[in-house]
Amino acid sequence: MPIADYLGNVTPDKSIRDRRQAAQQPANPHPFPVVTTKARPGLLGAPTRGKLKGGPGIPLCIIGDDPLSKEWLDRNLTALQAMNAACLVVAVRDQTAFARLQARVGSIRLAPASFDALATASGITVWPVLVSPDGLVSQ
Repeated sequence: MPIADYLGNVTPDKSIRDRRQAAQQPANPHPFPVVTTKARPGLLGAPTRGKLKGGPGIPLCIIGDDPLSKEWLDRNLTALQAMNAACLVVAVRDQTAFARLQARVGSIRLAPASFDALATASGITVWPVLVSPDGLVSQ
């Protein structure tokens, strides 16, 4: 699956077609719980390059609704906001927990999505991480 499929809900640039499709979708198109089985909360170690060529083109963080992700968000919130990062929430039990995460991060765009296909394709096996626009993965 192309990375663009994952970023459609979090990138600021959308085509008219994308907007029309979004308008036709139900108000809550995201199924909960969001579950990822190919990665887990953990420590990355040294920054690395994922297996995918290039990068997402925008700063992208990958988080869950777990204590490690929440601590990482609190520690990096100002930097994430300054770089206009978007975040995939790859593990969250329900809409209420997702809404609490959104309230925690303010203006940062969040999108719930399983990370399984992207984790396998990119070789990223832990979260929380930040993927730079050119593909550098760091914590």
